[in-house]
Amino acid sequence: MKTTELFAEQVLIGLLVILIIGLAFYHPLKAFYEQHQSSPGLLGQVVAGGFLAQIVAGGFLFGFAYLIGIVYDRIADTLLQDLESHGRLHFAFRPLKIKDSDKFVVPQNDPFEDGKYRILVLGNSQATDHMEYLRSRIRLTRALATLIPGIMVSLLLAADDNRAGRWWYVAAATLPVVYAATLFMKGMKCKSVQKYRPPKTYDLKKLAEYMTRGRLLREGPERPRSVRWFVFQDEVWLALFLLTVAAAKLISGSYGRFSVLVAGVVLTVIVGWSWWRICGTFYSFLRNYQQYGPTQPPV
Repeated sequence: MKTTELFAEQVLIGLLVILIIGLAFYHPLKAFYEQHQSSPGLLGQVVAGGFLAQIVAGGFLFGFAYLIGIVYDRIADTLLQDLESHGRLHFAFRPLKIKDSDKFVVPQNDPFEDGKYRILVLGNSQATDHMEYLRSRIRLTRALATLIPGIMVSLLLAADDNRAGRWWYVAAATLPVVYAATLFMKGMKCKSVQKYRPPKTYDLKKLAEYMTRGRLLREGPERPRSVRWFVFQDEVWLALFLLTVAAAKLISGSYGRFSVLVAGVVLTVIVGWSWWRICGTFYSFLRNYQQYGPTQPPV
């Protein structure tokens, strides 16, 4: 992937994070700006300094956004890594499906050698470009799916004119707490939590346990559980629910604010579904290239 495209991608993600912070503190930032725009301080100099000063300030803003984007891209990856792993596992199980049955056989080796597939793709420049294109779409939709709930809450915080009362402070505190708590839970290593995490495809023992828990193996008369049964056990759904409740407390009978709430939830689901589908396309591309792609890079 070209460096310029990667830079633009991280800057866009960083600007969305800055947007959430700016909207959440809109009123104090607005008061600070109005108070200092005519002062001899740094802000006043930038406002009065003309085009060149604003270009320099914009450069610092984009640089700061780039750094934030790099950090948040990793955070978004951590927040959705279990959902992505569930999708990868259920894609990897497809060749293991028993004919004329809805059950699967136990894998005897890694059913989806992700690292090996990527190395094979790197031997072909055109395939590499397509792989990087898909990965870019995955990163952008992943970041957007995790940021839209925050934008929804922060936009309602900015639109509030003290009608929410003390709930404004509750909603404002909920925003960072929910993200931090979800991230913390993703990093927990205790066994009671880890047993519900999706295993790596090369860990055959845990893979068999995962398939047993989902009733995916041929033993037993129970109907196998779909991927939705695994996906909806993830902490991100609780986080989305809490942020939606916090946003609902800021509506205060306003149809305009209610539309922000509905649009935020709907867009989160749509973008999340798009991310999920693009991930599936990415897995299909890797496997198809491994099976049908050229064995030698083109000359």
